[in-house]
Amino acid sequence: TSVQYKMASVDYPNAALRPVLQILYGFLPTPTPTGTPPPAVPEPRLRVSKTGPEGPLYDSDVDIRYNISVQNVGTDVATNVVITDDLPLGVVYVSCTGGGNYNAEEHVITWDVASLGINDTSQMEVNVKLADWIKAGGVVVNVVSADCPRCPGDPAGGQWTIWVGPPTPTPTAEVIATPTPSPT
Repeated sequence: TSVQYKMASVDYPNAALRPVLQILYGFLPTPTPTGTPPPAVPEPRLRVSKTGPEGPLYDSDVDIRYNISVQNVGTDVATNVVITDDLPLGVVYVSCTGGGNYNAEEHVITWDVASLGINDTSQMEVNVKLADWIKAGGVVVNVVSADCPRCPGDPAGGQWTIWVGPPTPTPTAEVIATPTPSPT
């Protein structure tokens, strides 16, 4: 329910032209939203994963293979995607797949993907070897990132950590015969 008040100025000689002020006092109904909300702005979003071997590693003659996967989980096509793998100290570049370009000065591999559709995935592989000096022990952390001009926020990233060191010798049991004294 509501109450309505009307006020008019009595100074006007012509009642038809007399200004009237109306005040509505009481409970007003809450407006109900109508229609559908505006659609979200379509944008690409990248998800990166990286996998590699389990550690510890110690053999510098064995290839270490990293698998990289970049997926567009957004609502629009990702264009001009740049994927960057910053190779860590302690590894020596061997090869990569997917059209990657290795920059020896910066120790970085870069892939340029022209277009990555909604829910599409781009996969690549990186092969490296351990440098001789790291075989004594350490940690190798390989980090990859992916970005595009229309992707919101910071670049998507993934990493894989491997412990490096000499193998731990497996203890072996050695049986030593001890003569038993005979009863006297």
